[in-house]
Amino acid sequence: MIDTAALTRETRQLTIDGARTIVQAAARHAQSLSLPVTIAVTDAAGRLLMLERLDDAPFASIQVAQDKAFSAASTKTPTDAWYTMAQDDPEFGYGLKSIDRLTPLAGGIPLLSYGVVVGAIGVSGGSNAQDRAIAQEGATALG
Repeated sequence: MIDTAALTRETRQLTIDGARTIVQAAARHAQSLSLPVTIAVTDAAGRLLMLERLDDAPFASIQVAQDKAFSAASTKTPTDAWYTMAQDDPEFGYGLKSIDRLTPLAGGIPLLSYGVVVGAIGVSGGSNAQDRAIAQEGATALG
């Protein structure tokens, strides 16, 4: 008999209630700034769990928010870090363009639970600094 415990591992997963809490916190912050943004929350693999497009948010922000969340979840790295890395190494930056859905725009942040990435938030519709601040507010709601 094979000991399957040695061949598997337990993982933490973001629940829909967790995603809802994150979106609500981010949306409250965006509304306090009068910014029409789109907020996407994904699971740890970058698959969409929840999307909210605030009134008057640009239609293009729907895909960009999802791509920011996907980028942050799948690489376990805030999206604005990719911009810095690309500036430091232009050859690397050129190569980033070949990775589908990876975006160096600010506003994508991995979501952590006890140090483990359980998902990500992506925000689009404001400036880079605004998107980052709104995403951070959502991430902070996870605790």
